[in-house]
Amino acid sequence: MGIAIKSDRMVVREIEISDAKSLLNYLKEPKINTLIELPKTLSGLEKYIREKRSSRRWVITLRETNEVIGSIVLKNISQKHQRADIGYRIGANYEWKWYMTEILSCFCEYVFSEKEIQRIQARIREDNSASIKLAENIWFIYEGKARNFMKKNGIFYDFLLYGLIKKEKDKKSLW
Repeated sequence: MGIAIKSDRMVVREIEISDAKSLLNYLKEPKINTLIELPKTLSGLEKYIREKRSSRRWVITLRETNEVIGSIVLKNISQKHQRADIGYRIGANYEWKWYMTEILSCFCEYVFSEKEIQRIQARIREDNSASIKLAENIWFIYEGKARNFMKKNGIFYDFLLYGLIKKEKDKKSLW
């Protein structure tokens, strides 16, 4: 097992083959199923995990049961510019209960302290009020709107850009 970031109730860690069955259950949620592009069969998921082992996708698990309840992806990492994009999802049973605030705070702290990253940015669909509130709760700053940024099922969506800068985060007292 690789690096694990722990909070009081959860662990964020790199995805493992043993997560496939629990991850598959998580991916069956209708909202999650349309947002995360991963294989939807056990064998497909196991193959994906084996091949993408070094990817930047992490799973969020409950400390007590090891059940997968969400995921975080760190992508578009630029060593030259010391920045990365972050994406996050949590299962419906865990929304609005501060789970994501708790674990995402720990994860961002890890990225800033252990990686040579000085900027984390999140692109959030304009109609995703929960994600916007989450980003703002952990000190991400609204930076602008990308109109018609993504097309899904024939519909264009606007996205909002939020950024968190290490030196600004260091001045805040949330964490």
